[in-house]
Amino acid sequence: SPIDNLRNQDGSIDADKIEQIIPYHRPFLLVDKILFLDRNKLTAVKQLHKEDFFFNGHFTDFPIMPVSMMIEGLGQAATLLIRYNIEQNLPKYVLAHKVQHHTELEILAHKANDLVLNKPSFPGDTLLYEINIVEIDERRATLFGRIIKEKKVSVDSKEQFGDEEIGQVKLVFGIVNRKEFRDRRNR
Repeated sequence: SPIDNLRNQDGSIDADKIEQIIPYHRPFLLVDKILFLDRNKLTAVKQLHKEDFFFNGHFTDFPIMPVSMMIEGLGQAATLLIRYNIEQNLPKYVLAHKVQHHTELEILAHKANDLVLNKPSFPGDTLLYEINIVEIDERRATLFGRIIKEKKVSVDSKEQFGDEEIGQVKLVFGIVNRKEFRDRRNR
């Protein structure tokens, strides 16, 4: 897969390479790095900084990450996982379903269902986006996403890390032909 060629030696993918895979760029890229990627699952990380654009105008006297930006980060990670699956199955898609090459496809968020958000996120937090594919075919992908906050805890005067799930959501994406979709805008 062309995406596999963008991996670091440890299997991770950095932000500059992520920008080559999905149509998001800084400052709107809400994924710093892909930590794990296979056909069924992806884990990404986002370190929150007080300089992030969404903190400038959202609760300005008490910077808090908007829920919509958390969902957007999950969606961007999900888009990469979907693209990875499209590329891996390119012969099947072309022969069996007549779907065009992956660079001719657009992946669009369609639904976000069953959102649960237990805790807010602030500058300095590290978020993990964990995405699992529920089902995927040539027109649609359904995924389950979790937002996990890394927590520093002290145990016997030693700093350790723990994870806390702060949110989850079911995401549904449409997979459409890019040219046909963009031509609709001109109608």
